[in-house]
Amino acid sequence: WLEIGGRRVDWLYRDLARVEQEVAECEAGRARIYYQPGHPHGFYNHIYMGEVFYCQPLYERNDRLQRLKARTTPYPPLLKQALIGSLWEAQFSLENAHKPAARGDTTQVVGYLYRASAVMVQALFALNEHYCINEKGAAAEVERFPLRPGRFYERVTRVLGAAGQTPDALRESVAELAEVMSDVKALCEGAL
Repeated sequence: WLEIGGRRVDWLYRDLARVEQEVAECEAGRARIYYQPGHPHGFYNHIYMGEVFYCQPLYERNDRLQRLKARTTPYPPLLKQALIGSLWEAQFSLENAHKPAARGDTTQVVGYLYRASAVMVQALFALNEHYCINEKGAAAEVERFPLRPGRFYERVTRVLGAAGQTPDALRESVAELAEVMSDVKALCEGAL
């Protein structure tokens, strides 16, 4: 990164052929996630689409990027459906957290809780037709959306910030995040 006018600027180099391919996948509702160091949510293929949406080209020899930008608005309905449909994974993570919670296995429970939270964040971004290009600050950003559960960020932060070290505390954290999940699911079902 470098600094321009007192602002931190990242230079991201992207293969436009790959970006075009991923935009097409997103338009078709094929949301994909890849493990990548530095991205605890995972690297979603719709990050490319969001980068195109938010980028501000300074110079372009042809209209290739402009044509890609035009494909990002409106938010692709099939991508929205796919990301909201991935809430099954958040539910699955919460269900899987019960056994390690009973054993007092904090590490495994926190992993499940984080994954459930990450999936909920992605679904809420999609519900509100906003592109999530990075998990940094994404949970807090949900609070600015018109469609969101009450105190989403506060509730998720409370659970992740102090999940517990005993079976009782861990079970309570799983139950608390399950309530958030229930609220997210109700919102999403009402919107589709």
